[in-house]
Amino acid sequence: MARTDPYAALRIKEFNIFLLMRLLLVFGWSMQFIVIEWEVYSLTKDPLSLGIIGLMEIIPAFTMALFA
Repeated sequence: MARTDPYAALRIKEFNIFLLMRLLLVFGWSMQFIVIEWEVYSLTKDPLSLGIIGLMEIIPAFTMALFA
């Protein structure tokens, strides 16, 4: 049986660009989540508000996961 190279995709320039952009996208989403939570907490000082904001951000992901 022929062996396949598990790193073959990393030799494709376009795939490396895709991986970099994906990393930056996830980093940006994480920063956005932290900044929104930080701002809400600094305005309200209410942990329940943080929970509600977090719930509202996660509901679309769970909803779309049902169809995936």
